[in-house]
Amino acid sequence: MGFGFSWLVMFARVAFLLVHMKCMGPWGAFIRCQHLVQVTQFSPSLLKSEGVPVYRCVQHEGEFVLTFPRAYHAGFNCGFNCAEAVNVAPIDWLPIGQDAVELYREQARKITISHDKLLLGAAKEAIRAQWDILFLKRNTADNLRWKSMCGPDSIICKSLKVNWLFNYLQVFFI
Repeated sequence: MGFGFSWLVMFARVAFLLVHMKCMGPWGAFIRCQHLVQVTQFSPSLLKSEGVPVYRCVQHEGEFVLTFPRAYHAGFNCGFNCAEAVNVAPIDWLPIGQDAVELYREQARKITISHDKLLLGAAKEAIRAQWDILFLKRNTADNLRWKSMCGPDSIICKSLKVNWLFNYLQVFFI
């Protein structure tokens, strides 16, 4: 039994305020954003003074804390404990991942997880499920779930199109 883990969270709907603040120096002088380090922390009181709502929760043993896309969060141990973090994302977050890739490129930041690999892995799994259903007649729950994510208007297909277009423009126009 360990001590809690304290979380500070700023919701995604006000994330633009943090991005704006990251581009401002301590005296309001503009700093080129691409020179910022990957991790930037602000005092919660500074964020609140700028009108950014900051929320706090304490995670105890056996509890989970979920953070959603674009939610800025920080945490610290309230004493000795053993904790782990797992990053997961459902398929419908693929467009949000593409937005993050584009933002990171604009800021000349390194990407820690390959969005292309995730996107192509999802597409590969969807194609495998389609094959199993159509030709092998394996209508398992998993295959049917993937089938529902296929088609010209599916999240996977739209994400592949946007990703291809973005990469095409990168190659030929930059």
